[in-house]
Amino acid sequence: RIHALECSVAERDRQVAELRVSLRGMKADFEFNLKLIEDRDAELERYDGAFSTLNGALREREAELSDLHVSLDEAEAQLRAEQARGREVEKYCEDKLAEAKQRMEGLRSAKDEEIRRARAD
Repeated sequence: RIHALECSVAERDRQVAELRVSLRGMKADFEFNLKLIEDRDAELERYDGAFSTLNGALREREAELSDLHVSLDEAEAQLRAEQARGREVEKYCEDKLAEAKQRMEGLRSAKDEEIRRARAD
């Protein structure tokens, strides 16, 4: 009976030793996996920070681009207004030139007629 108990205790001690070895292995695996997760979390935090920074820069660029589009639209509207004004001035000048030519032609005809009359007398 004592021998059986001694064998039982020895078996239990062997099982405890195996379980301790297994526990150490699982503990090492757990710590390794925990370190991997911590490293991954730190890397994700860096990526989140970089993403936030880039996203902020993108929003700034989009706002700047929007402002530039507004400025471009305003400049194009101003250009169209100046071109219309230029056409109006050009038309005004052409009309005045035509009037001046017509007046000059009238004066020339009158002068020619006056000269003919003076020669005829």
